Amino acid sequence: MRGPEAHEIADAVKPAAADIVITKSKPSAFFGTPVASMLPTRLDTVVVTGMVTSGCVRATVIDASPTTYR
Repeated sequence: MRGPEAHEIADAVKPAAADIVITKSKPSAFFGTPVASMLPTRLDTVVVTGMVTSGCVRATVIDASPTTYR
């Protein structure tokens, strides 16, 4: 896809009103965000989506490993 629609969140994974949405500025969603402190107490599932699996998605999934954040 090209154009603005290429950057839209697909309906299948679009956040609901009650979902927590974190805006990140680095490849991993954990860097410079409160995500790591939220996982043990507030979340039981992490859904990671993105446009480049080998970049941001990979960095976030690696950092989401229980051995990384606990």
